Amino acid sequence: MELYAAGLNAWSQLVFESVGSGSGSPPAAEPEDVTRFTRVLAAQTIESPVSRLSYTLGTIYILIVKADGTVVAAGCLDTSDADTLNRLYHSVSTATDKTLDTEGRTTLARLADDDHETGQRIQAYDVPVQQLVAYDTGFSALLDDGSVWVNGDARFPNCLGGSPDSDESCTLGPWNKVRWLDDLPTGPVVRIAAGGYTLAALTEGGDLYCWGGRPGQKPLFDELSYMPIPIDLGVDADVKDVALGDRHIVALTTDGRVFVQGCNKNGQLGLGEGARAGEGWRDWVGEWNIEIHHEFI
Repeated sequence: MELYAAGLNAWSQLVFESVGSGSGSPPAAEPEDVTRFTRVLAAQTIESPVSRLSYTLGTIYILIVKADGTVVAAGCLDTSDADTLNRLYHSVSTATDKTLDTEGRTTLARLADDDHETGQRIQAYDVPVQQLVAYDTGFSALLDDGSVWVNGDARFPNCLGGSPDSDESCTLGPWNKVRWLDDLPTGPVVRIAAGGYTLAALTEGGDLYCWGGRPGQKPLFDELSYMPIPIDLGVDADVKDVALGDRHIVALTTDGRVFVQGCNKNGQLGLGEGARAGEGWRDWVGEWNIEIHHEFI
């Protein structure tokens, strides 16, 4: 398997060859951003990468991957300790340095006990959590029953996925259920993603929905709001996987193509140096004429 990456590289977080020094010191000279999707790691098996923030030296980005059963990291870290890397890999963190553990099976009730901001214990809700993700000011959880829940800063209500004028919101303590995602035409939600102030949900049938946004910031999609909207890539293939960055989105289709949209300031769309993001989706595989063999993001 091979891992390809693009985007901001100020702390060598896309350069795995620099891992292991354990110095925690920034690079002597700022590395160049990676403006085209480039192979950064090869191994027999690679599990989904995790991008994290390290606050030891300020706001520093690191990339953590489990390759051939071992957790490795790229970026400026003050440690290469295996336990620390495993803890970082098996957790999600907001931009405000709130963290939830993702290792093992848990429930919303147990997560509420770990919520130090509210300190509330919610009523028992025993459906296991299948996936946890974080956005800038909160978390989203996908449960085994396909329901999606959000726990976040109330100052950004669009991310919570509930109508601000409705009295019919479904909450369990600090967690709010995104009821719009119940009973969708192509089946239950099977995967979620989040980044910046945007959240996404992918259904069993390959339909993509997004919601979120914040005042004063251009949204990824013109109609983005508290209600999840269906996202059309303009192709016949269904969506197989999705990932969200601070202000960009990457979607993988069932026919192995990668589509990108959003901000390209640091080359995070992988379109090459000087490429303008423009409006609408860009077919990365089509533009570079590259065949995708390993279909995951």
